[in-house]
Amino acid sequence: MEITDFLSLICNDSQQVWADQDLSSCTHKYIFGFALHILTLIVIAYNIGQRSNCSYRLWTLPLVFIRLASCVILLSTCSYYFYIYFFADTVNHQWLDVINTVIILITYILICYLNLNKNLYHRKRPRSYVIWMLVFFLLENYDIYRLAIKHLTFVESIYVVIRQVCFAFIFLGLLCISRHQCHRPGQSHRNVEPNENRRLLSDTMIIQPTCAFLPLPSALDSPNVINEDLATLSQLFTFSWFDPLMKRGYQSLIHNLNDLCFLPLILYPSYLSYRHHPQLSRSLLSIFGRSFFFLGILKILGDGLAFGGPIFLNRLINYMEESSSAEQKDRSLRHGLLLSSTLIGTVALASFLNTHFTYRITLLGLRCKMYLYTRIYSKTTELNTCEMNRFSMGEIVNFMSTDSDRIVNFFQSFHAFWSLPVQIAIVLYLLYKQIGLTFLTGLAFAIILIPINKVIASKIGKLSQDMMLYKDQRVKLVSEIIFGIRAIKMNTYEKYFTDQMDEVRRKELRALRGRKYLDAFCVYFWATTPVLISVLTFTTYTLLGNQLTPAKVFTSLALFALLISPLNSFPWVINGLVEAHVSLKRVQRFIDIEPIPLEDYYENIPIEPTPTLDNIFLNSMDNPALDIRITRANFSWNAANNLESDDIALRDVELSIPRGSLVLIVGRVGSGKTTLLNSLLGELNKLNGTINVHRVMENGFAYVSQESWIQQMSFRDNILFDKIYDEQWYKKVIHACALESDIKNLGPAGDQTLIGENGVTLSGGQKARLALARAVYQAHDPLSAVDVHVARHLFSRCIRDVLKYKTRLLCTHQIQFMEQADYVILMDNGRIVQTGKPSEVLSSAENLLLSSIHSSQTSISTTQKSTVDIEEQVIQSETALQNEAEQRCTGTVKFEVWKRYFIAVGICLSFSIVVSVFLMQASRNVFDWWLSYWTSHQLTFANMSNITRQSSFKILNPNITSPAGSVTILDARPMFGFATQSMDKDFKHFFMIYVALAIVNSLFTIVRAFTFAYGGIAAARKLHQSLFQALLQCSISFFDTTPSGRILNRFSSDTWSVDDSLPFMMNILLANIFALLGTLVLSCYGLPKFLIILVPLTIFYYFIQNYYRWTSREIKRLSSITLSPVYAHFGETISGLATIRAFRHVTRFVEYNFLLVSNSIRAQFASLVASSWLGFRLQLIGIVMVAGISIIGVLEHVYTVQGSNPALVGLSLSYILSVTGLLNGLISSFTETEKEMVGVERVTAYIDELPPEEDLSHQYVILNEPGGQEGSTIEFRNVTMRYAIGHKLALNDVTLQIKSNEKIGIVGRTGSGKSSLLATLFRTVNLCGGQILIDNIDITAIERRVLRQILAIIPQNPFLFSGTIRDNLDPYRQYTDEDIHVVLEKCHLRDLIDNLGNGLDSMIVERGRNLSVGEKQLVCLARALLRKAKVLCLDEATANIDVDTDRLIQTSIRNTCLNVTVITIAHRIQTIVDSDRVIVMDNGRMIEFDSPKTLVNNSQSVFARLVREANVQLA
Repeated sequence: MEITDFLSLICNDSQQVWADQDLSSCTHKYIFGFALHILTLIVIAYNIGQRSNCSYRLWTLPLVFIRLASCVILLSTCSYYFYIYFFADTVNHQWLDVINTVIILITYILICYLNLNKNLYHRKRPRSYVIWMLVFFLLENYDIYRLAIKHLTFVESIYVVIRQVCFAFIFLGLLCISRHQCHRPGQSHRNVEPNENRRLLSDTMIIQPTCAFLPLPSALDSPNVINEDLATLSQLFTFSWFDPLMKRGYQSLIHNLNDLCFLPLILYPSYLSYRHHPQLSRSLLSIFGRSFFFLGILKILGDGLAFGGPIFLNRLINYMEESSSAEQKDRSLRHGLLLSSTLIGTVALASFLNTHFTYRITLLGLRCKMYLYTRIYSKTTELNTCEMNRFSMGEIVNFMSTDSDRIVNFFQSFHAFWSLPVQIAIVLYLLYKQIGLTFLTGLAFAIILIPINKVIASKIGKLSQDMMLYKDQRVKLVSEIIFGIRAIKMNTYEKYFTDQMDEVRRKELRALRGRKYLDAFCVYFWATTPVLISVLTFTTYTLLGNQLTPAKVFTSLALFALLISPLNSFPWVINGLVEAHVSLKRVQRFIDIEPIPLEDYYENIPIEPTPTLDNIFLNSMDNPALDIRITRANFSWNAANNLESDDIALRDVELSIPRGSLVLIVGRVGSGKTTLLNSLLGELNKLNGTINVHRVMENGFAYVSQESWIQQMSFRDNILFDKIYDEQWYKKVIHACALESDIKNLGPAGDQTLIGENGVTLSGGQKARLALARAVYQAHDPLSAVDVHVARHLFSRCIRDVLKYKTRLLCTHQIQFMEQADYVILMDNGRIVQTGKPSEVLSSAENLLLSSIHSSQTSISTTQKSTVDIEEQVIQSETALQNEAEQRCTGTVKFEVWKRYFIAVGICLSFSIVVSVFLMQASRNVFDWWLSYWTSHQLTFANMSNITRQSSFKILNPNITSPAGSVTILDARPMFGFATQSMDKDFKHFFMIYVALAIVNSLFTIVRAFTFAYGGIAAARKLHQSLFQALLQCSISFFDTTPSGRILNRFSSDTWSVDDSLPFMMNILLANIFALLGTLVLSCYGLPKFLIILVPLTIFYYFIQNYYRWTSREIKRLSSITLSPVYAHFGETISGLATIRAFRHVTRFVEYNFLLVSNSIRAQFASLVASSWLGFRLQLIGIVMVAGISIIGVLEHVYTVQGSNPALVGLSLSYILSVTGLLNGLISSFTETEKEMVGVERVTAYIDELPPEEDLSHQYVILNEPGGQEGSTIEFRNVTMRYAIGHKLALNDVTLQIKSNEKIGIVGRTGSGKSSLLATLFRTVNLCGGQILIDNIDITAIERRVLRQILAIIPQNPFLFSGTIRDNLDPYRQYTDEDIHVVLEKCHLRDLIDNLGNGLDSMIVERGRNLSVGEKQLVCLARALLRKAKVLCLDEATANIDVDTDRLIQTSIRNTCLNVTVITIAHRIQTIVDSDRVIVMDNGRMIEFDSPKTLVNNSQSVFARLVREANVQLA
């Protein structure tokens, strides 16, 4: 067959390639022009997707005019096609003309788009593009040659001249641009330090910072730089620019992020400011819509070319059929090779386009993910405390993890949503051309599946929404457990939280189970649909009396194979769109919260530059020398549109504070002191009135919250808080805050020692003074709103000295310093009762506070911070915490990890799953083989020219007729091996076998689907249960050294992998393995010589996948561990949001979050390029396989006497056409499965390696039930303890005895070892030496759970969990309501509980945020008293309670705990002066232990000195 024969296939008339000194019309239009415009369209589309922000300075007026005019004129020439279609009657058109015209129009539009767009490409890429445009221009000039030889009409001549002139101007414009360097806006500001005092972000802009991972200009030419922006066009097409990193991974040289490639500029829009719409969907459309829709061009071209496989497969089999009856010498080798080459070319081009589409659309998804992470974080920093209380931390973490991933998945799902129906329609049309209207039977079946899939997808979406809700609750519960782990363990609440987790997890698994079983139905329908469609179609076709030929059968099979992907994917696409919509609504609900702009919240007043205090009166509202003025203001923790009468937190606030004054805010617990400070900070909603604060927008506040907020960084960095280090000022602050001795005890690193998350490695006093030092160091100009635990040294040296020129607000329960204050604010029940000079306020406060200032001078502290750990640890050394970075495994995922997962699934169930997948694929291969066997044994040789004319494949031109010839057909009636006399009986017999194979395949498919679903759920349940139990049973020291974000990552991303992603990928993996094996076995069966190609390809495949897996594993592990800092920083930000906003450091934290997100995106980008690098090479392997089978089939057909069996060649090719997808799918699914198995690896690492608190194999003493109600005796014998190896002793040779029912007080400076005594008593740490006895029993012989049940503690940090008041007081329901009310009355909580509305069933939000710190401490006190333990420990339990309430509580404890041994740690001397004996601790040693009276009578006693300083009188 000559080339002219091929032209006859696509043109109405047979034509020559060259005729009359010119290309033939068919050759010119459909080969030369079509190929030229397709290649140009691909180059343009690729460059659009690769566009970066380059502003060329040649956008001058002349150039603007030339470029604009050339584009407008070029587009106007398209009217020529309008003319030839509607006015030129002499032209005979066919449907290929329409396709060719559409491609030309699209090409011209995109050329003009790029020509007019001033944002072009990287500096190395315009040259490649300009070179191609030059080639395009020169080749298009062929029409000028046709004009010269007068082969064009007058209209065509005008069109060609105008078009070529326009192309010339466009090319010259591009040439001018490519000669100049790209200038990027903002490039000159790369090294500018951010202004940390900038105002908060507006709600219409996200500012992106520059990143350290962008290569410096000097490094761009370095050969070691791996950067996509430096790649040439050929390197971009083949991904070979990534080769150095693949080699680096194979050599195990990838250790951290610095070993990865740089991020391309397209992922760094840091020079732009994102303008976004309040509707998140419209923001995404405006930012990413252009690139997203232009990438659809690659999708259209790739999907269209994919149909070339079945089309030319049909032509190739027809060629073999038609020539099989001819003599060997008459078989045309050229014809066969031409068809084979066309088949190979279309398959190769389609594979290339689809690979790059997947890469570009995923890259766009990474850009979107970076935007979502940044916007969610920025939105969080804009919201005040009362607005943030609408969401739990678990919900917000899921916004940044699961919900963002689902929204990003929309990019691929949407393109698939419109392209898959088109693909299905084209396949059905091609089937119609093959088998006529009988394809409608298959179509009817497919249509029936649409509503079924819709119902299933809707139910999956509903279950996904429920599952996400339960996941939020589960992550929230884990967050609460991490926060309150000490209280949980010391109160033995593990079983309660286990039951809570089991209940939440049960609901989550119920939703997951429903979703997985629905997925199983989907798998069943999708996997059996091609089989059932083929059965229905072929049966109907033969029953109607038609003849089946191998060409028809295997072309139809190839088309049915093309149906698999659309039909399998479409429900998943719908499900992905539904999930994206659900997640979009969830995030939109968060985005929709309108933050209160600080400009609207505050109203500044003019203030004189140098005011004096002497002429200022507190209530002089018109005096300009004021720092704070509040007028007729009401504040609430709720929004104004959701407000009830009882929701007003502060009422009728009238307040003026002069500049430079010291103001004390005093009042009972819950009176509104902290609420008043939060109203000044803007953390409440202002209902009405005005607030004026001097320079509040520029400087903010130096704020120390009641709950200490410490960052996970060095001691010094916590103080500097990103300010420049000033040694003189720094030392002055350290001295003023009494931190010198603490720094000396930090170890060799001193103030460079790293501090654990939330300051867990610091004692309570150290955290308090560190937070105060941070505020003081920042206080160069800002207002200081100080609410902090300070000793007399702090008050005199810091508050009165260092900050003497600042306005200071001190919120406190202590009044011993009241006389030294300038003004006092007295609060009660959310109102300011009185303001004035100390003497004025004291005379009016007798009903609220103690009547005498001297009788109240009983403490060495003001307000106590609340987030203080009972375990008073010494800060770990620098090296310890520097090595604390999250560990990751290297190399392959170990066999033990796979084994653990399969054990979790169940050994028998795992084996059943594998067998069912094997049988499903085997039955499918036998089903297809049966068709091949059927056709190959029913060949009838005859001249069937009429049938050929009716049945030949005329997809390109239905008008063409094939030359008469012999055609091999299948007569459906006579069957092989049977007598032809009973044709109906034979047909029924073989038809029954055919249907039976389909039924068997269907049964194995449904067994495989449901066993897989059940196995995944079983593994998810077991692994999560083991993980949670390991977490609850591990030692407290683990929580001190592990960031909460790292733990939450195990319960969010890693658990999600185990629950959903891993079973999904493993299902695909097993299906791909057996599908590939079946394909290769059938291909080798059909063409045994294919083994010659298969063996070297298999070796190459093994090495290429092994080469890839080494790199991808390490990148995936880096990707996993780079997520943890994002979550940890996010949680840290939420905890300290009020402090961050007060200091006006929001912008800095947003930029740091962007840097952390960039780390994660960098690892994800490397993973994406690695998978695309592999995919491209696997596509080449698949193309070689297609080439091998097609060429071997042609050669065997031509050079052997009997020729190739068309049925076997058709069977092999119909399978091998999908081998490229199988090869890529196999390694991708295996790699993804291995990546997801990293989640199992990380989960099992916690299960196996978390240090258990209790040795369960140890034989413990069984305590008898207490016979009496006496308190326990306690004895310390030479006790020594340190918190970690190499650290100094926290307790050093402590020996003491405590009698039954004795009341013991413990005092000492911060870090002296007070809380360490209780830590050893509760066995939260292990002893280095000595022993502790309770009732003469060594506590190491008692199980920790049993030991802690006879102890009760009220810790420094009051821990309340979300639930009712009853749950927090009596989680195990051991006491009656009457017992609870009695305890509440003793703790002065009865009125508070009654005011909450629902009594004991009133809800407490996460971490007790709807109660003040003092109220939370009272609830913890009631919890401890309710337990009626034999030993009661109070660790500064009343530090956040006013003096009067403290006195009443202490009286209640004495009266209630007569038969209880009580140990009290206090900084207030008055709290312990009536104790039976007092312990004085210093530097881990007990230096005094005697009765208070004896110690006071000793003038040399440390305790006596403390009593004298506090002016406490002993009774």
